[in-house]
Amino acid sequence: MNMHERLSVLTPPAVEPVSEAEAMAHLRLGSEEELGLLHGHIRAARQMVEAWTQQALITQSWRLFLDSWEEGAQSVSGMAWWDGTRQGAVNGSMARFIEIPKPPLRTIDLVALLNDADQQTTWAAANYFADTASMPGRLVLRSAASTPIPQRAANGLQISFTCGYGDSAGSVPAPLRQAVLMLTAHLFEHRELLHRAADVAVAPVGVRALLAPYRTARL
Repeated sequence: MNMHERLSVLTPPAVEPVSEAEAMAHLRLGSEEELGLLHGHIRAARQMVEAWTQQALITQSWRLFLDSWEEGAQSVSGMAWWDGTRQGAVNGSMARFIEIPKPPLRTIDLVALLNDADQQTTWAAANYFADTASMPGRLVLRSAASTPIPQRAANGLQISFTCGYGDSAGSVPAPLRQAVLMLTAHLFEHRELLHRAADVAVAPVGVRALLAPYRTARL
């Protein structure tokens, strides 16, 4: 996640990509007391996978806060917005889209502009479309549309979106589900790791191999 991105979860995943029954079978557990510990480990494992891949597994909704359209274009390009003095060609396409974090993108639900009185105006959906074919997905301006200009200096542009592979565990690619299962077992067997930052580096080598093809590179 880029340092400029400010995100707030609106709707968390309704289910986990791995069930408690699957985790119990993988760990060969039979105790109800042990079952009570598993759910937290499954959730932590899923969050670790999402953090490392920068993807969303099960369907979830988020809101992205930006100060301006230009900030969004800058944060995804890794380049400073052209200020009229930088040498070289101007990349005109930079201002035409904003990459949306936590792919895969499913829908853009709302683009809102706020003023200094904190009043919200919905920016018409006719001005843009959701590019769900790209990874990450993008909010793209229509040809005739101009970039929106919020009237509030901070967090004046807010983009609500839905992301994830689907509503059920079966929608998630098998390697990602297997990585969650392996991480769940690893965390359960090494409980002292739970206080550490979510980092796949603490996990078995096989987990990184499973996740590598799915890691989303931000340009």
